[in-house]
Amino acid sequence: MSQDNLPNEENQSQNLPIFQNIKHPSFSARKVEEAYEVTVSLSTKLNYTFEHFSAHYDPSDETVRYEATEIQQNTYRLLLPLAELLAPISDSAIEETISFYFTLSWEIDEERFEQAFPLSLSLFDQFDAFGLSQTIYQKQVFIPYFTESEEIFSLALNVPVPSSQYFTQHQLDIIKLAKTEFAVTGKLALKAFTLNQVGVVLVGRRSGKEYLFSANHTLEHQEKSTHLNHCQYTFSLNVQHFVRKMLIEKFDDEDFDLYLELYLNGLYSPVSIPLTTQGIVVPKNLYKDVAISYGKSTFVLGLKPQGSQQALSFAFTKYKKEIYTYYKETAPISLVKSPINQKKNIWVIGEHPLEARNNGWAFYCYLRENHPEQTVYYVLDIHSPDYEKAYAYDAEHLLEFKSKVYIDTLLAAHVLLFTESPYDLYPSRSPLQIDFIRAKKVLLQKNVLGLEDVSETLGYTTKNFRTDLVLASSKTEERYLQQTLGYPENNIRLTGLARFDSLLSESSSLEIASNLVICPQEFTHGKYGQKELVDETAAALLSLVQQPDFIDFVDRHYLTPIIALPDAMKEFMAKFQQLNCETVLQSQMDTLELLKSSRIFITDQNPIAFDASFIGVPVLFYQPELHFKKNAESTSLRQAYLNELPGEIATSQNSLLYLMQQLADQDFKQSRKNRQKADALLYYPDTQSSERIFNAVTELLR
Repeated sequence: MSQDNLPNEENQSQNLPIFQNIKHPSFSARKVEEAYEVTVSLSTKLNYTFEHFSAHYDPSDETVRYEATEIQQNTYRLLLPLAELLAPISDSAIEETISFYFTLSWEIDEERFEQAFPLSLSLFDQFDAFGLSQTIYQKQVFIPYFTESEEIFSLALNVPVPSSQYFTQHQLDIIKLAKTEFAVTGKLALKAFTLNQVGVVLVGRRSGKEYLFSANHTLEHQEKSTHLNHCQYTFSLNVQHFVRKMLIEKFDDEDFDLYLELYLNGLYSPVSIPLTTQGIVVPKNLYKDVAISYGKSTFVLGLKPQGSQQALSFAFTKYKKEIYTYYKETAPISLVKSPINQKKNIWVIGEHPLEARNNGWAFYCYLRENHPEQTVYYVLDIHSPDYEKAYAYDAEHLLEFKSKVYIDTLLAAHVLLFTESPYDLYPSRSPLQIDFIRAKKVLLQKNVLGLEDVSETLGYTTKNFRTDLVLASSKTEERYLQQTLGYPENNIRLTGLARFDSLLSESSSLEIASNLVICPQEFTHGKYGQKELVDETAAALLSLVQQPDFIDFVDRHYLTPIIALPDAMKEFMAKFQQLNCETVLQSQMDTLELLKSSRIFITDQNPIAFDASFIGVPVLFYQPELHFKKNAESTSLRQAYLNELPGEIATSQNSLLYLMQQLADQDFKQSRKNRQKADALLYYPDTQSSERIFNAVTELLR
């Protein structure tokens, strides 16, 4: 074993075209006792000399040469004891990815050339993975995989491997939801590895409860040229049995995210991927709700598409049987009464049935205080943590979700104002209920748009979403709505967001601010499918707050670290508290109070960063390199607003600490450049946004 450097790519193209384009017969990789064994059979069509194998370590950037054994003509074997793989990095923190290469040499016109080639699936006609498996040696975990782009055989050493490395295609062919069963048929294409078992998991967003069901699968065919194993799976869930389980376990409303669990031969843990309708034509009646009654209760089941991937979720809504029966009887009649009801000019506002703290609530409070003549109601579930606050504010105009009064009022509404998906406020939370909800739809927005892809959920042409008016907060956002989301100009009004009135009404002075706030983005597609990303993000932040330089910084500047965690990270609250950080859940925090008390606001890409910048709080965007965040996603923040983001971006702890010190040297004042960027993203720097929204909605209803 000796150390070596991989040849520079600048010298590859001139003299290597025939070597780069040729395919070799085969290679195999397997685990043999306490070693990995690699065997390659190379082409006999060209004259060359096999020099050696090599392993490249990342991030330590070391390359180690290994001599090969020629077991027959043009066939070479490499036996890699695990101890030797650990040797080059034994003195450092072991967290590496090891990629393998083989080197050939040849002569052209008496000049000698040498080149390293990746041990890539794309260079071989056949690949044998029999015996290739994950292993643990001296408490170090080795996981085999093939890189996503170049398909290079690699070992992850104490590094998690994204699920996307193991499959290249997933497509749903058949989806069916009825009173008797929920059935799914789909296809998978796995890269090199074979499939042992398939499961379907339902994971509750609020409860965290998991339900695993078995699915059947068959291997349809293997592609030699691409080394893909094509499989088909079928899954069937007895809906009646599952609903009875919900009743026995005393579930109320819950959203269950749907995932496939792929158990691959050779890997200890299953690969999890969401069931998604992205890229396929979905029949409209797929989202038709199903009602099942037991005793005095009725469970309403409906499928909902979630996020940019259109990942499927089950919405389970529990009704008193008499109330749901009343809704089914009343809804068709309301269509006849619609012309009369519209004259009542009833406005219904809501966010999620469990929330009352964003733009919907802000606009509702504005209407009650400034336009008491307007008939307006707010939708809220009695189990909401905000219910007591809302009831005390105005019980008379509070609509209890799933009550008869709520049903009558919603069906009679002239306009429905919402912040995210309107169907979250519908009786069965199904997109198809839009046929009965005749009210005009107005999107108030939850946050400033642009930091994440919402084209599949809020886009103008999205099949499961319909709105008559969208409100924007800046010219930049107005362009985004038109150019990216496809809205016609006459469907957009530049008003500002309702919560900006409170945000901008108080002094933006930072004299009493003493907090360093870290506020990662929300994980909107459920925790389970993003568990590795959630864990990695939490680990990166935990590592940051226990760095001696970070601790010294907050101590020297008398700052209090506050960690505002999304619900997906609530299991990490105790760990942050042990590191002397105050913690709060984003779903329960007072955003305005938190921002007003901030001297520095740090986030990966939470849109609340814009609110912070509007009141002069300096913002830093911390985006460390994460294994479970694809490069395209990790750079999205840089591209979202081009040069308009009102804060600097850090990709490492050192760069973040450097930027923090720069802010301290400037007495934690927002720079002139970032102040200008923030001003450009806030078209109306006043406290009249709600009034402009009121005027825009009034004009819409004329």
